[in-house]
Amino acid sequence: MGKDGVKPMLLVDSHHHLFDLSGTPDGYPERRGPARKTAFGTDELLRRDYTVDMYRADLAAMGATASVHIEAGRRPSDPVEETAWLSSLSHAGGPPTAIVAFADLSRPDAETLLARHVAYARVRGIRHIVTNSGGLAQLRPEDTLYVREDWLRAVPLLAKYGLSFEMQAPPTVASVAAEVARRNANVTFVLLHCGHPVDRTPDGWQRWRAGLAALAACPNVVVKLSGFYMMNPKETIEGARAIIDPIVEHFGPDRCMIASNFPVDRLFVDGAGLRAMWDGALSRYTLSERTAIYGGTATRIYRINFPFDLARQHQD
Repeated sequence: MGKDGVKPMLLVDSHHHLFDLSGTPDGYPERRGPARKTAFGTDELLRRDYTVDMYRADLAAMGATASVHIEAGRRPSDPVEETAWLSSLSHAGGPPTAIVAFADLSRPDAETLLARHVAYARVRGIRHIVTNSGGLAQLRPEDTLYVREDWLRAVPLLAKYGLSFEMQAPPTVASVAAEVARRNANVTFVLLHCGHPVDRTPDGWQRWRAGLAALAACPNVVVKLSGFYMMNPKETIEGARAIIDPIVEHFGPDRCMIASNFPVDRLFVDGAGLRAMWDGALSRYTLSERTAIYGGTATRIYRINFPFDLARQHQD
């Protein structure tokens, strides 16, 4: 409920993954073998299936109408195979509603790869994690894609194919990420997981706010309000509000969208609990503002055409 006592009708989960390890013995190579430490703990519990049926139940518990699947490394040697699989799920009447695929823009055949992805009607964007080395709080610009000339030369291809880019930009690299966005004003960049405020010291908060300001100055950057429990498994409504309010202040509701980050955040909160957190943390905003954050921004950015897309899941 908001301060006007009304819940927004439309909710789009703008960031989730599906894992089908048992159905693809040679798939998801990063999710096989011994568990590894990450910036957020161990990945042991993520080395198992998270199926479309499991996600559908979580989606209903959130009260969400549509979803955006973010690439999950199903087949790194041919990422279009994951796109084809996800499209087959949509054809069968299940989520996702839109797809963000993987592509390494530094590859010589990057344009061919993008063209293969967009042959599937639900593909809307591209994600390529900028680095997997080190903790995000210490990530250096020189360790990211954002300073690689071979990658930078190919970024304009995203605009050619009508694709957005999911941007990993914690505070230590926010300035160079913002420069990429400025140089590519006709590409939409989607800032992941609140800009990763993982350093909760006073200096860390200050650097995070400065990074938000740099990225928000680029009108082609939008942001996902997500990853709260990944960053803090004991997150509270008050803690989430302390992150959300500065983001909305910098970007405005029309450039913010909610996302579950399931099954990662699912390790610490279920769908109903996540919805309760969103409702509590966003309660100070008007119905119009919450309508944008809950579904309007994601619907626009990922070009979800209600009810047309939902009605055509067997046809595209």
